[in-house]
Amino acid sequence: MTLEEIGRQLREARERKGLTLHDVQVATKIRRKYLEALERGDDAELPPEVYTRGFIRAYASLVDLDGMELARAYSRWKQARGTAGGQEGEAGGPAPAWMAGSPGEGAQAPDRPADPAEEPGDPSGRIQERGEEGRRSPGAVDTGGRRRPPLPPAAPSRRPVADPPEAWAPPPLVTPGPRRKAAAG
Repeated sequence: MTLEEIGRQLREARERKGLTLHDVQVATKIRRKYLEALERGDDAELPPEVYTRGFIRAYASLVDLDGMELARAYSRWKQARGTAGGQEGEAGGPAPAWMAGSPGEGAQAPDRPADPAEEPGDPSGRIQERGEEGRRSPGAVDTGGRRRPPLPPAAPSRRPVADPPEAWAPPPLVTPGPRRKAAAG
């Protein structure tokens, strides 16, 4: 099922119920330009897929259609469209050069050196875990050429509080005094 077919189903169901796009906008809180793009099947005008699936579910449930099934159909269409034209990156554009091909064809992650022998200080060409000042850490393990992600920074130390704060106590209740009658004018 294409996005155009999904949009046609949504529009026909909306018209059967006698709703305008404004009615749908008010009920679903979806901007009118997105509702129009859905009905036209214009993927270029729609937000990222996760939002569009939510829009389809909300719109479909308002007009008594199966929103989950239409959202799944949209995801299948989007996925088929993304793979039909070759590999695509997250934003829908061409994949970065390092993602193309299989790992044996020279595809390398951007942070990994092209040749492990370029890593300084190790004649075997293997990348090893290093401590401060470039020395090997005492418990370092040979990672077999794989680079490990950096460790997160150490948590700041907690200083002991000299005196704990006093416990909070609510203010005393004040009862209003007797009411005075307004003087007649």
